[in-house]
Amino acid sequence: MTKNLIYTITFLISSILFGQQKEYKIFNSEVNSKYAELGVNFLNAKTVLFASSKKTENDRSAAITKRLNKKQLLLEFYVGTLNDSSDIIETNRIKNESFIKFNESDFALSPNKKTIYFCGYNYYTEEANNTRNRQESIKLFKADIDANFNISNVSQVTFSNPNYSIKNPSISKDGKKLFFAANMPDSYGYYDIYVSNILNDGSLTSPKNLGSTINTSDDDLYPFVDKNNTLYFASF
Repeated sequence: MTKNLIYTITFLISSILFGQQKEYKIFNSEVNSKYAELGVNFLNAKTVLFASSKKTENDRSAAITKRLNKKQLLLEFYVGTLNDSSDIIETNRIKNESFIKFNESDFALSPNKKTIYFCGYNYYTEEANNTRNRQESIKLFKADIDANFNISNVSQVTFSNPNYSIKNPSISKDGKKLFFAANMPDSYGYYDIYVSNILNDGSLTSPKNLGSTINTSDDDLYPFVDKNNTLYFASF
């Protein structure tokens, strides 16, 4: 029996046993535009951060995108407030000159809401012309964030490397581990899930591949650890 089949059977059994215990309402948020909105992260019960590619024509990045004739604009961070219906309203873009000039996405907040990890990358740069996707490697960054959403001390994590990409960062509830997906040389598939310990001084240990029990020969992405230290992820 293949691993993917086991996952499918487990999911179906779980759905039958637990699927009807609660009723959920799914609706299309008014914050959505004709461009991309993704990666909602809760700061508190009423405030969220997310990434969006919506821009105005006055944005330099919008002009660049228009010249490249791309359908989607470039991702940047926004903060929004939740109303009584749990919809996202009152959104404002977070601006910071030290952010990556193009795409910013896939971010994770520390439990104390003082540190943010996020991914950044550019399209169609001179360095990317010879790569198969014509895209630079996705780099992982760390920064400080305050209560007013001011971003400072942006730095690239020590194990980011132009030879591979890192994305989907997620911090454990105790703030001691950073999980992410990467296509490092020791990966079993294209993207594997890795973990790095967050030390008391904020530095990160060398990434550790979670091994073949978790990772497959295909893509394993979007790790998430709940309060009981249960790991959830997507496998393609």
